[in-house]
Amino acid sequence: MKASLSTSLLLCSLLGLCALSAPAAERRELDTQVPASAAGQPMLSQLPATNRLRLAIGLPLHNQPALTNLLKELYDQRSPNFHRFLTPDLFTERFGPTEQDYQRVKDFAVSNHLEVVETFGNRAVLDVSGRVADIEDAFRIKLGYYQHPTEHRQYLAPDRPPTIEADLPVRYVSGLDTFVQPHSSLRQVERARPADQTNTLGNGFVGIGSGTNGYFLAADFRNAYVPGVTNRGDGQLVGLFELGGYTPSDITLYESLAGLPDVTLTNIFEGGLTANVAGTGNAEVALDIEMVIAMAPGLSKVAVVEASDNSVGITDAMNALASPGDTNLLASQISSSGPLLNPRIMIRN
Repeated sequence: MKASLSTSLLLCSLLGLCALSAPAAERRELDTQVPASAAGQPMLSQLPATNRLRLAIGLPLHNQPALTNLLKELYDQRSPNFHRFLTPDLFTERFGPTEQDYQRVKDFAVSNHLEVVETFGNRAVLDVSGRVADIEDAFRIKLGYYQHPTEHRQYLAPDRPPTIEADLPVRYVSGLDTFVQPHSSLRQVERARPADQTNTLGNGFVGIGSGTNGYFLAADFRNAYVPGVTNRGDGQLVGLFELGGYTPSDITLYESLAGLPDVTLTNIFEGGLTANVAGTGNAEVALDIEMVIAMAPGLSKVAVVEASDNSVGITDAMNALASPGDTNLLASQISSSGPLLNPRIMIRN
């Protein structure tokens, strides 16, 4: 009987008469930035299958309970770990995704015809690029445009939450939607200019700056916020998070007007950017750089991490600042004037 059954199965397989297949792997949903209140809207148009997108795939950290405990101890004055901060390499060793996990995500991308376009030393993010059709197949979604419920624009989004195999070490995927868009918090206001050259600011404060025509310059800001402080940040490196480029001559002109030293600027490009090109956000980026140098004129260098103005750029820039081994630029402080964003973009792990 056993031989007869085996023979029958073999003949079925050879003749293509049997449909034997392994059970489908269990899948799990990933979070998206599209809120539930926007779900159920009709898709206005589908994204062409031949278009290409860049995605940032985030991996989960390891040893979460130990990390949570360490974060508490770092700010507990009674703890022996108070302010004993980890180096990026040690953090990666203790809490970062493993090399095996990183390779599994790379293999997942390649097997779905996605190109790996950027890796990070802390293995927390992997950037890939691919055709819309391949991305849709990989995450079991359809991508298209919807009417934004509160803004006068359309946004890109999947028709359902993306899914992956349940055991694949993936925490999130950035770049599948444009529901939330960063925008500058910089505002220009008209200011009266009395005949005596007194500066009248928009908040009603009246003062006389040390610059030409009464403008406030670097020394004025230090005198206002850190009077009597002699620390000038000598020899330190500050990292700036920026969504866009700037005009270098604006910085050198300000340094000249304010009597500041010529601090070295190093540009780091993320999220698909390849060059420093001043855009609509030039004023805010330049202002960030100028104010950092004004408050700490002894800096040795300012590392300007410039990224594309989308969720992939934000993810990559934040990770680059946290993983400076990729750029050999370990910042003493990290700063940003801060685009207005949904916190879910900024905090992933």
